Amino acid sequence: MTLSRIEEWKGCIITYGGSGGISLYNEKAIAKAHEAAELVHNSGQAERLLSSVGLFLIACRLVFEIYAFFDQRKSKKQEQQHNERNTTD
Repeated sequence: MTLSRIEEWKGCIITYGGSGGISLYNEKAIAKAHEAAELVHNSGQAERLLSSVGLFLIACRLVFEIYAFFDQRKSKKQEQQHNERNTTD
């Protein structure tokens, strides 16, 4: 009877002690996550400016690619028309 009671208490101690350890670990993890979130939230103006400049450059590149595509189509069309005129003359 005493041995079973000791085993029972041992199980309770392990259970509650383990849970307490996990709880402490979770609190530390939550605190670190909170610090990281504040750091990102309080990031400087320079990072925002760099991000905005990068986004602007990507948009400019997209506009250039679209312009080059339509210009190339226009050039091919003009070349075909020029070739058709030369073959009919």
